Amino acid sequence: MAQRADGEWNRRLFGKIGKGDFSLKLSHVSRNKIVPTASWGQDFPGAATPGRTNNHTLDEETSVALVYDHDFSDFSNLNIHLNYSAYHSEGIYNYLTSWGSLNKDVANGKWWSLDPSYTFSPSAAHKLIVGAMYKDYFQQDQSNFDLPPLYFSYLNDKRSASASAVYINDEWMITDRVHLNAGIRYDHDSQAGGTLSPRVALIYRPVEAASIKLIYGEAYRSANAYELYYHDGLNTTKPAMNLKSEQNRTIELVWEQQWDERIATTVSLYNYKIKNLITQQLDPADGLMVFVNQGKVDGRGVELGTDLKWNDIFSTRLSYSYQQAKNTQSGTRRVNSPAHMGKAQVLGSLLQDRLSAGLELQYMSPRSTVAGGQTPAYTIGNLTLIGQHLVKGMELRASIYNLLDKTYSDPAGVEHTQQSIPQAGRNYHLAVSYTF
Repeated sequence: MAQRADGEWNRRLFGKIGKGDFSLKLSHVSRNKIVPTASWGQDFPGAATPGRTNNHTLDEETSVALVYDHDFSDFSNLNIHLNYSAYHSEGIYNYLTSWGSLNKDVANGKWWSLDPSYTFSPSAAHKLIVGAMYKDYFQQDQSNFDLPPLYFSYLNDKRSASASAVYINDEWMITDRVHLNAGIRYDHDSQAGGTLSPRVALIYRPVEAASIKLIYGEAYRSANAYELYYHDGLNTTKPAMNLKSEQNRTIELVWEQQWDERIATTVSLYNYKIKNLITQQLDPADGLMVFVNQGKVDGRGVELGTDLKWNDIFSTRLSYSYQQAKNTQSGTRRVNSPAHMGKAQVLGSLLQDRLSAGLELQYMSPRSTVAGGQTPAYTIGNLTLIGQHLVKGMELRASIYNLLDKTYSDPAGVEHTQQSIPQAGRNYHLAVSYTF
């Protein structure tokens, strides 16, 4: 059993300066995680020889964006977003080998993108948005190797890719009570080719305080470089090399009602169909993990929500969802897909909004595991205190997660030998942010 072998460090930085129609944004996020679950056949930290490094991962991303946003006298708008991003991740993995080497994964990605859009109203009843996108992934590097004393390279893969799109969207006010929002987008990328994605929403307001929405949309996702090309020297994984893009079609019916100034409710019914779902599976022919297109998935469900504002200080939010997500061919429920989820929140604002508190309860029903078992249902509570404007520009956030120290687990992935992964007991988080 791994003991005292879990930990995580996060850093976030965001800055923005602007003058006139121009603004410059800079962001950096990083996460260093000690991994106690011994995925991919690693040794549990508790079983490692003295002095060996715990399994851990690091991932970080830095982005710089230049934005031009101009409003014209006719109420039209031109927005141009130019972005550059760099991503780096690495993992140190502990294997008990006779030569004592640690294994290291490294991934580096760099890309730039350009996103112009123009918004205008050709008539009082129409608001049109036309836009385009180009993204150049000029670096997609992946490597895996054993560290000295016996260096050995299993993977040194270097790729590049690109993606582009054009789209148009129309917000049409048919009558005062009936609106139509319709759009279509054409995407083309170097991996999946071209894809056309329509979206439409019909909105009806029978009275001022209620709306009924019928929404239909299509979307797609291409396989990324990791899913296509990663392997570890054919020890546990092999590259897929060729995957179709995932295709998703969703239809949703939503009813929103503001009963009075204190009570609002939402009811949503939805159905989605996914084909060519990209998942990782064990190939029985050679015992290696590989990403494949796993047929079709059919999902349907209902979501209910209520907001209650008791007074100027206290409010409550309640939500519940029921869903069925099944593999179309076998009729079996999807792994890690709960049938029932619920959430209850009580929020309070004190000291003239300078101090707020929130108590939250979360319920999760049983979920299927990869091995065919189930994780038990659980209910956990979280408590958060937020201090704002106590010091100019500073926000203080203190949270206790899993307040009652409940024992619960999440289904494990195919990379683990265990069926489920125990989650953290009562834990404490403190965050300080300063804006200037």
